[in-house]
Order: sequence, then structure tokens, then C-alpha cells
Amino acid sequence: MSDTTATRTPAYSITEVLEVIDPAGAQRYSELTPVSVEKVGGRFVVLGAQPTVAEGDAGLVLAVVESPTWKPSRPGTTRTTTPRPARSQRRPCAVA
Repeated sequence: MSDTTATRTPAYSITEVLEVIDPAGAQRYSELTPVSVEKVGGRFVVLGAQPTVAEGDAGLVLAVVESPTWKPSRPGTTRTTTPRPARSQRRPCAVA
């Protein structure tokens, strides 16, 4: 195929919120996240779902984000030089 975008496989990020420490901070995070996802060409496949499990424990909320391509990155690094306000907002307010 000559079109390289046709051969790329989308990536999926699954996030399960286990505990909310700061409800007001979590609300701000939920407002910032869609903008960050859209900036990289992603979309929410699942947002705000309350998991039901047959066995074991479930978190409070589940989100699944689809990105157009998978780009490996090291933990603690970002793919761009643009600050990620949503990420910095989540860390102090929720355990995911």
C-alpha cells in the first residue's frame, strides 16, 4: 500500500479510577481531558462507565481512549514539548 496511514494500527488506553482523593480536582481533570485527547487526534470510546465485574473488585469509573497510532514512550516522558495540563491535574486528585 502506498498510503502509510492505511497500515497503522490504532492504540487504546484503558484507565480505571480506583479512588478520588480530591473531588473538585477530579472535576477539573475531567474538563481538561477531552481537549488533550483531541489534540493528539484521539477520541473517547468509553467515558465515565461504571464497571460491572463478575469476579474481583472494580474501580469507580472506566475510560477507554483510542489514538490514531501507537508511539512508544518511556514512563514519565511526553511525546511533545507541549505541557499536559490534564495529566498534572490528575495526579494529586485521583488514583488511577
